[in-house]
Amino acid sequence: MKYLPAAFFSLIVLVLSAKPASAGLVINEVLANEPGQETTLEWVELYNDSSEAIDLLPYDLYVDGLQRRLSGVIEPYHYFIVCRKLFSDTISRGFEGVWGNNSGVWGDSPEENYARPFQTSFSLRNYSGSLVIRDNFLTTISVFSWNQSGADGKSWERVSPGVSTIGQSIDFSGSTPGTVNSLTPLSNDLSLDSAAVASELGGARLSFIIRNRGLNPLSGKDLTVYRYNPQDSLDDSDVLATLDVPGLLPDSVAIVSTTVTLSKLYVHLGAVLQDDDRLRNNRRDFYASGADYPPVRLSECLPNPTGNLQSEWIELYNRHDSTIDLSGWYIGDSVGNYLITAGSLTVDAGQYVVLVQDSVYFSFFYPDFAGQYFEPAQWPTLNNDGDVIRLIDTYGIEADRFAYESAYDSNYTWARSGRTGQEDRWGRSVTSGGSPGEPNKIVLYNGSTKIYTEPQIFSPNNDGIEDVVTIGVEAPEADTYTLKIYDRQGRVVKTFLDGQSSLQAEFVWDGKSDDGKQQPIGIYIVYFEAVGVESTKTTVVIAR
Repeated sequence: MKYLPAAFFSLIVLVLSAKPASAGLVINEVLANEPGQETTLEWVELYNDSSEAIDLLPYDLYVDGLQRRLSGVIEPYHYFIVCRKLFSDTISRGFEGVWGNNSGVWGDSPEENYARPFQTSFSLRNYSGSLVIRDNFLTTISVFSWNQSGADGKSWERVSPGVSTIGQSIDFSGSTPGTVNSLTPLSNDLSLDSAAVASELGGARLSFIIRNRGLNPLSGKDLTVYRYNPQDSLDDSDVLATLDVPGLLPDSVAIVSTTVTLSKLYVHLGAVLQDDDRLRNNRRDFYASGADYPPVRLSECLPNPTGNLQSEWIELYNRHDSTIDLSGWYIGDSVGNYLITAGSLTVDAGQYVVLVQDSVYFSFFYPDFAGQYFEPAQWPTLNNDGDVIRLIDTYGIEADRFAYESAYDSNYTWARSGRTGQEDRWGRSVTSGGSPGEPNKIVLYNGSTKIYTEPQIFSPNNDGIEDVVTIGVEAPEADTYTLKIYDRQGRVVKTFLDGQSSLQAEFVWDGKSDDGKQQPIGIYIVYFEAVGVESTKTTVVIAR
């Protein structure tokens, strides 16, 4: 478990002109900057900070000076929403469609457990605005104003009903309509701030950031990780891990991690902290990678286009047995991540798609290309002197990455080996221009076949000093490989490879023949061949 300094995660709360509110009717929260491109989801939350019900008929809401009549009743210590649109329709979404269960009926789900929102016409500016509640005598009851744009989809919240300090919501959803504001301090409040997933062989590495947002120190708490099923209650059969949360002082943070083994491609998981004074920030659900991950991998890239090409490109390959939609996926480099497409971009099983910087230059240079290519709206310009290419899926999991130290000249590409057991090896394309949309043909290690021995003279006498020799191999891709050791009479002494299709990087020889006999002192020839491509040899000496 790793602790992080609280200052790293500290929230900047802005003190804007929100008039302190006495007990009674309070403007408590405002969503001015709607999520995404929405235009009908603005709302204002009122709160009754008193022990008596409040009838809203004697009060008006003034939006930047424009009067809006109110109607409804707020029970003691309850919330009331004034919204621009209550129910969704075929044209646009409404409040109940986003912060309710989108049934078209108010009050039929747990998140709709307060008074029916009041719909009226108004418009809020993102960058600044002022809201005022006045009674029939034009007495100002509550004021709430902001003078800068908040983050997309995040509300402005009053820290507590009786103070003037407001700030951006820190709730995971971006706002807290109908419930206690996320900025309001409570006595005991652990928050599950985030869940991060890193793909590992056969499953996923899960890391959780947990913060004590309460007023009291907390210890002895657990975090439960489970298989998420919204149709079923959590029981022991769903639990994957129970993690100890370290004791945390107020405003301190810890990271807890675990590795889980999962089947399939993706698994829907959840994580929940033990109950405390604020349940809303105790739980998160997310998708984790399973044994079949990743569905799509990087296959080939051209970082340094020259001549008539003038377009970088990155090839992706669908290694899964079903069609994959790349909507919401990102391609990244050492600087940032860039959305491939918000629309649909499907890749059939066993097929390729080439992401291109400029589709005109690409199609001109590859006139016979019959595969699929796509030009994203933004492109991660690749550095010729080294860069990293990252592929990130729609759930934020890094599906693949490839780092190179320099780009090839003359339109040669970096390409991934297609050989079984060598899928993590990259090399230079055999031909200029590479092989977009087709299986790769590559040359490893700049096209030169090399073998080396370390040490060149060894003494296999079991004294613990240079008893074996390591034989290293660097080779182009070939259908089969041969690696044998001969004595000076040309007789085969030891066979490591004889027509095998896979190649490892290093081999160890203990000075014995294939039948286990220790070989005499002398010079031996190490012969290696990438069959049909290239061969080389070197010598090694057995001494006493």
